Amino acid sequence: MNEYTVCSDRSTFAKYQSDLMQSMQRAVNGDPHAQVVIGNYYAQKVRISCESVIESATTSVTKKDYMSFALEAIKWYTLADNQGDIEAPYRMYELMFLMTFPNRSGDIRSQAMKFLKRSADAGYFDAQCALGRAYMEVYQNYDNKKLDGSDSPALYLFVERISRDESLLKALEYLEKAMMHDHAKNYKSLEDDIRRLKVYQRVHQNNTL
Repeated sequence: MNEYTVCSDRSTFAKYQSDLMQSMQRAVNGDPHAQVVIGNYYAQKVRISCESVIESATTSVTKKDYMSFALEAIKWYTLADNQGDIEAPYRMYELMFLMTFPNRSGDIRSQAMKFLKRSADAGYFDAQCALGRAYMEVYQNYDNKKLDGSDSPALYLFVERISRDESLLKALEYLEKAMMHDHAKNYKSLEDDIRRLKVYQRVHQNNTL
């Protein structure tokens, strides 16, 4: 879904444009939440560009346009991040992974994981879920090496040589922190993941007795 499919009629499009202009004005005036909104706007343009390339679709987006959109997104996310917005580093992580698909630049993605960790440690729900599940994936695939060649964020945790026990504890830590958010009760899959991790933990403890 993009800004064009969302705005399917003139009245909706007019409201969308008005809201976007208001967000831009607030962003220029230093509102970190608005800066993230504008960053998301440009990140969506990057996403559409990537999808067009992957699908070999006819597109008017040039490489210059793509880089322009990406740099704008980075600019606004950085401004928000510098003001302590906890969502901004998570969005930067998403953008950096998106921009390196399908080439999977290890250096850039390793840097992206630092943004994810910082957002999760600051208390952003989506980042806590993403990081917790990445650690969970490391634990589940630790012995069979399924992460080799993977596009998953878990690969970049695995190469840090984290131990299997530590990956289990980290997964529980971040997912339980996410569960503390008021709206977390709406995410049954989150409860299921925590329950599964605790089963792993009990099995591991029994095996070490």
